[in-house]
Amino acid sequence: MAIVVNTDTYISVVDADLYMANSYVSTSTELVTWNALSDGDKEIHLKNATKRIDRQIIRGIKAVDSQTLEFPRAIKGNCNYYYDTNVTGVNVNKYYGYVVEEEVAQCVKDAQVEEAMTLSVEGTSLSSRSKLQQQGVKEFTLGDLTEKYGTGLSSSYNSTQFISNTAKELMKYYLAGSVSIC
Repeated sequence: MAIVVNTDTYISVVDADLYMANSYVSTSTELVTWNALSDGDKEIHLKNATKRIDRQIIRGIKAVDSQTLEFPRAIKGNCNYYYDTNVTGVNVNKYYGYVVEEEVAQCVKDAQVEEAMTLSVEGTSLSSRSKLQQQGVKEFTLGDLTEKYGTGLSSSYNSTQFISNTAKELMKYYLAGSVSIC
């Protein structure tokens, strides 16, 4: 079954392919791995990346109550740029200081592709460190080398965190704790 934009993904496979082609050189591991995937596998990775995005602690609320996914958003802010935009069916009144997005921001779509690509490259072969953290290991010793992983990460924690640093960077405006800059 094909993915449906704004129902189970923010971006189509065609647009994800275009993003990858425009973002990576033809010989990069990322692009080669992505291009080797079937459309069905790309859809699975895009759906999983969407789930990771929607599991984040995101600023604001859904722009429209009935939307399936978390984006577009209505975010408390003071950006006068958005105040002249009339949006119907929104969760909040824009005049109470909310920025109401009419569509999913490009950075969210880009982050989804970056996360999907990283899942395709690394997701099936997590590093030893990642596997230990998923199992809740707090400290690992090998000979004279000792690594500490903080409080230990449960598998549910890892499933909510971005594995792509690029995706995390692209999403920083929306992640709770970020500062809005207009």
